[in-house]
Amino acid sequence: MAKINKQDVRQFLMETWDLDASEFSDDGSLFSSGLLDSLSIVQLIAFIESELETSLPVAQLSLDEFDTVDAIVELASRFQTDQIGSDA
Repeated sequence: MAKINKQDVRQFLMETWDLDASEFSDDGSLFSSGLLDSLSIVQLIAFIESELETSLPVAQLSLDEFDTVDAIVELASRFQTDQIGSDA
């Protein structure tokens, strides 16, 4: 199972939305800044699910969990930990 780190998320953001690294920081808001919109969450979820080879409980997630690079990495880390624990 892969692990998602900040560089992975930053690369995904830059490639998917044609962003420049100078346009966002690890703790800067992606949504209130206007860099991403609500439809972007679908692509972020697909990215995390693909990388971690798991399904996220979409109904239990909030926008805050996708609002910064740091938050996305934390979200992915929680589900990676859950998957590792359930594999044992």
